[in-house]
Amino acid sequence: MKEKIIHHPELGEIHLVRKRGIRRLSIKVGAENSIRVTIPWLFPFAAGELFLKQSEDKINTILRRMEKKAAERTPILLPSDPIALRAIKKDARKALATRTMELALLHGFVKSDGTPLIGRIALKDNKSNWGSCSAKGNINLNIRLHLLPPHLRDYVILHELCHLRHMNHGPEFHRLLESVCPMHLELKKELGKFSIQQ
Repeated sequence: MKEKIIHHPELGEIHLVRKRGIRRLSIKVGAENSIRVTIPWLFPFAAGELFLKQSEDKINTILRRMEKKAAERTPILLPSDPIALRAIKKDARKALATRTMELALLHGFVKSDGTPLIGRIALKDNKSNWGSCSAKGNINLNIRLHLLPPHLRDYVILHELCHLRHMNHGPEFHRLLESVCPMHLELKKELGKFSIQQ
């Protein structure tokens, strides 16, 4: 993989990435308005720049849609007061770790000896996600989960627990999530009404 960063006068920093194993040019607009152009390995970076230029109207439409969606969300803010922030972090560490272990045991995310499959639980103040799960079975949870309604907290935790068995979002993962959280589609939609504000 080779990468080149260019600075577009309107769109800002653009990452051009040449990768092996892909056949066509593509553009991804991600969190924080990050833009990535993926280019087949044998194409020059100039092909990616031309594709970007041809796609500017489409990118601007996507960015406007993302801004509108973000404006409609309820921001989950941490307090700026250091004492209040420390108190929330302390409560969150205990409550989220305890609830994760409870849900793991309740839904059978355990080893043959009955101990939870989880490697460790870490709480972070992530900018772009509510939670993640590593290949080693470590679960990372956003500290802001503590400020969400309990049923949404449980949904995020169950989603990450399912990744202990399936490290992707394929059909098997979704079947497992459906079995432990039958209302996961509705909860995902409800979670989308909240944003992680910095």
